[in-house]
Amino acid sequence: MVKEALLEGRPEVVEVDFPTLISQAKTGNEEAIETICNRLNPRLNRYFLSRLQGEPEEAKDLAQKTLIKIILGLPNFDPTDGSGNYDQNFYSWFFTIAKNTWISRFRQSNSRSRQLKDGVLNDQVQSTQPHSVDLMHRLEEKLDELLPEQQSRVVRLKLQGKKNREIATELDTTEGVVKVWMTHARKTIEEVLIFPTGFRRVCSFDKICSRASKRGTLEAVQFLGRWYTTEEMVKRYASRRQIIDQKLLAQGYLLLSQQVSPAEFSCLIHKCRDLLTIRQNRFYISPVNLNKFRKGYKERKRPQRIVYPGPGYLRLVVFSKTVAEYGKLRGAIQHSRLKAVKVGRWWFTSREEVDNYLSSQTTATI
Repeated sequence: MVKEALLEGRPEVVEVDFPTLISQAKTGNEEAIETICNRLNPRLNRYFLSRLQGEPEEAKDLAQKTLIKIILGLPNFDPTDGSGNYDQNFYSWFFTIAKNTWISRFRQSNSRSRQLKDGVLNDQVQSTQPHSVDLMHRLEEKLDELLPEQQSRVVRLKLQGKKNREIATELDTTEGVVKVWMTHARKTIEEVLIFPTGFRRVCSFDKICSRASKRGTLEAVQFLGRWYTTEEMVKRYASRRQIIDQKLLAQGYLLLSQQVSPAEFSCLIHKCRDLLTIRQNRFYISPVNLNKFRKGYKERKRPQRIVYPGPGYLRLVVFSKTVAEYGKLRGAIQHSRLKAVKVGRWWFTSREEVDNYLSSQTTATI
């Protein structure tokens, strides 16, 4: 009774038959389109509002823009593209559109703020810092000149958003051939057009840049499934994200990433975080704690001294020539068929015990 009373005021959750609604919406059924919009609009509002805290009106505008893109893109929705069922693949598809809308908005805001700060770029700056839009126009104009006919057709179909199997069907070939053509075309385009203009693959910098380009926080251009950026764009991103606490530095603290090796950095982060001070997601360490850590780190890296349990005992690995033999002896110890002693992390036994075990195994086989 209590459960029924609590649920009495909750709105009833109505299940939506997305396969039927989407098939009707593709034919222009206004009622089906309105139902899909009513279902998706609250989710999109929450998605954008979580990223635009304090700006609900802009979140509503972005949600409306995304809904328009979703409705117009329904003919391109493939329910088999994904690892889930129909509804799961649909949600994944429309959230991808929402994510792309957010990335476009973020890049536009960054571009506007940079223009207001730096003014109009002159010809000299444009030549040293090529703009991604100019690069895209140049790529599209030069495709037919650079590539053979088949490769050019594959690239243009790929730019239209078609998948490899669709391209293979249209060109009457196989997906493997399409992938080969794409690889050769991408290599030619990179060597002739992209790399000479100062752009490089984002993955050639570091993992942080790769993640930042996908989130839209790093200026980059995507072409044929690859992200490209320049040294200047990476430097601007690095200067923006590197917020160093000058007060801590004045007190004698050291920026961890500039003082230790990658191995020491990993050990400090995962095992000795109590020695660190964290400010703005950056790690600092005092000279005292750094010396304390390095002293313990060197002692921890010293080779452990092997203590034999008695005369005639040797490490178990001595009696095995292969991994399979070692595993067989370990199994015999676990089943109490071979007498052995464990000291620290090593097993010890004698030649006599191993011979007795092997002879017993031979007798059992006979």
